[in-house]
Amino acid sequence: AHPVRQLAASAESVTQKPTATHSIPDLSNRNDEIGDLSVALRKMGDSLSERIDAIERFAGDVAHELKNPLASLASTNELLGKYSSDENFTRHVARQADDITRMDRLITDIMNDARLDSELAGALTEKVELKAMLKTLVSVYNETGMAKTTQLVFRNEETQEYIIYGDEHKVARVFQNLIDNAIAFSPPNGLISILLSSEKGLAKIMVEDNGPGILEHNLEKIFKPFVTDSPQNQKFGNHSGLGLSIARKIIRRHGGVIWAENRGDRQEQNTGARFVVSLPLAF
Repeated sequence: AHPVRQLAASAESVTQKPTATHSIPDLSNRNDEIGDLSVALRKMGDSLSERIDAIERFAGDVAHELKNPLASLASTNELLGKYSSDENFTRHVARQADDITRMDRLITDIMNDARLDSELAGALTEKVELKAMLKTLVSVYNETGMAKTTQLVFRNEETQEYIIYGDEHKVARVFQNLIDNAIAFSPPNGLISILLSSEKGLAKIMVEDNGPGILEHNLEKIFKPFVTDSPQNQKFGNHSGLGLSIARKIIRRHGGVIWAENRGDRQEQNTGARFVVSLPLAF
């Protein structure tokens, strides 16, 4: 049974870390059913590797080919705005500039999403201290003006370290996305709380705002690609609809879960959205 267990472990490894290469053992010289299984799994691994490579190359090529004409359009659009004083013309040029910016942002997010699997593969062995990372994020937002008129507060009453295994930049990206969303939905001079705790070997991080909250039927839908629930006071196109989808993919690859809920009834004054992230702690 040893070779079967070996193949099963290798297949599980490929499932957890799909990369451009695989390590499924070659047992084809056995000339039996286990050898045949080895050949089939290696072919499957080769096919998976080729697809990952193709997706990453395609995303990069498409992004490059589309961003060049977009950059040219943006320059031309800027010139058109300078050489015309007609109010209607200027308004249409400004609308066109917004569309160009939105397309550029969308292309960038699609490319990042396509590259995510290969970037995460093999990079989940670094030790990440969540408390220090979250404190740093809160300080950066408050001290650089990124939070605008909103105030960020970090809360944690425990003295322990919160260490997980993973990719620190990708995990930080998740919380940057959640904080940016909370800022977008917060009222002027709003408050965003980031709470860190632990329970049963899991780190639990909650990002809470005092905005309008989330419609019940959108609590799960907002994690799907290209779905947005943008605040009414923001221009259309400020969000690509991929941020939360990418965040969930990153958290799942780290063995965790992420979900959204409301802090209170949307009809109440004391309401807002709460995003909860649960990640397994390292021992």
